[in-house]
Amino acid sequence: MRLSPVASPSSRLRVGATLFVACLISLVSIGCTPSETLPPMAPVKGKATLDGAPLTAGHVVLHPEKVDPSAKVPPSAGTIDSSGNFEIFTGGKPGAPLGKYKVIVTPSMVPAQGGTPAAAKIDQKYMVPNQTPLSIDVVDSPKEGQYDLKLGK
Repeated sequence: MRLSPVASPSSRLRVGATLFVACLISLVSIGCTPSETLPPMAPVKGKATLDGAPLTAGHVVLHPEKVDPSAKVPPSAGTIDSSGNFEIFTGGKPGAPLGKYKVIVTPSMVPAQGGTPAAAKIDQKYMVPNQTPLSIDVVDSPKEGQYDLKLGK
């Protein structure tokens, strides 16, 4: 009689993270068809830090402060790399529609290459749109560092 091996916690974490990322990509692409036109957009790039040190993994999602229910704009989101840098994409295109946003930062189940898991580091308030103190105004000509995100514990 041969018993099947039990998956290690790290392999279960990798499988869970892979499923999470696949779901996130699916959600971002839902409703995006080639015939859709996006509103005017601008590039959104920045650096996410926690108490002055770069976050080495995670996701940044922009939630519009004013939502137009008739507009069919896909979510604006990006991934934090191992240096803390991120870039926002909307409907598979770089940038976000012009306007004011609340910003949420969520940990990644799997760190970016060369990074470490940030799950225990990020305070819950940064993960909920109506609680996050982070906000940005996406404009045509942002100042240097305008989209940098400074999180605290």
